[in-house]
Amino acid sequence: MRNYVKIFFCLLLFSLVFNDYSFAAIDAQSTLKEINTSLKQRNLSDKDIKLIENSVKELIKEKVDKTLIIKGATHLRQAGMKENDLAFCFQKVNELMSAGSNYVESSNMVKRSLEQAQSKGLKDKEVIKAMTATLKVDKEEIIKNLNLRKKQINQALKDAQAKVNKAKVENKNKSKAKLK
Repeated sequence: MRNYVKIFFCLLLFSLVFNDYSFAAIDAQSTLKEINTSLKQRNLSDKDIKLIENSVKELIKEKVDKTLIIKGATHLRQAGMKENDLAFCFQKVNELMSAGSNYVESSNMVKRSLEQAQSKGLKDKEVIKAMTATLKVDKEEIIKNLNLRKKQINQALKDAQAKVNKAKVENKNKSKAKLK
């Protein structure tokens, strides 16, 4: 009888895990379709959409709101980015997010680097080269700030632990004093 109960619970657990996974996959797929449809309505080509698809899937996994993704793609396309250049921009957004930034900050950094390159009169590959240099510095800054925040958090935790230890010693001493 125990074996049947174990098997039942194993199957139940597997079913719950599998269903959660399949629902998440279905939800991500439907979100991707919604984004693609919206981008087509905003005059992005099928090639543009196909080239940014993997980056968009990553953004969906990171739970970035689909309206922000659509807005970002539309803005970049209006700024003249298309096909491989548009895909480059989305890859950079994902790269900055992987370094520790959020979507809005990452997207703004990419837009800013594009605007800076264009304001200098750069065209085509020169724009991408200038953006790459700017975004490399931005990424290094994100990592540096993240490491600094980690150090600050670790120091705050050490300070808090020291205060807790001090309070414990003081409470012990008070307890001993009361007993005397």
